[in-house]
Amino acid sequence: MLRETKDNISVYKFDNNNPNLLIQEKLRELLLPYVPKTMVYALSITSIHGDRDICFNCDARELLYAIQKCFNGYASYRENIYGKIVEVPVCYIERNMDFSKLKLYFRYYFKKRIELLESHFLKLSIDIKSIIKEKEEAYRNYEIVFYLKHIPMEIKQMIRTYLICSYETLTYIRDLYENKRRELL
Repeated sequence: MLRETKDNISVYKFDNNNPNLLIQEKLRELLLPYVPKTMVYALSITSIHGDRDICFNCDARELLYAIQKCFNGYASYRENIYGKIVEVPVCYIERNMDFSKLKLYFRYYFKKRIELLESHFLKLSIDIKSIIKEKEEAYRNYEIVFYLKHIPMEIKQMIRTYLICSYETLTYIRDLYENKRRELL
């Protein structure tokens, strides 16, 4: 088995006769701008089930849920002792290669994951006020920028891109929650 990695997205090929190799490489190129560049979100793309399906494998559920959502109901998420995956039949991939909303979906599922961890901590009466404060600061949208007068919209949008949280900030927030969760184990 050969692995070819670019940034943190790997394409696995089991032999040189893989008919889906071009699709796997195209998916990687399409996903590169949208997938966080941290190891928590390392993603692998593999052709499975006799080359009938493409498999996305990652440790982070929120990224896999976002990829699943991009395939408009043609993908399925599974989790077992080997890991977490999203699989998509090859016949649906060519029609559904739009990842332009992946960041939006990712943020949505990221927030859901954090809310789940928060509810778990609250049930156990664990103090996480400092983490919640950092999370709320990171989640701010800074829409106030759009109320500035006499500044062109392009400049307002550029300013806002520097203010809203990045993948690195979200990864930091995720690490805070995961470290707190590990303390319970």
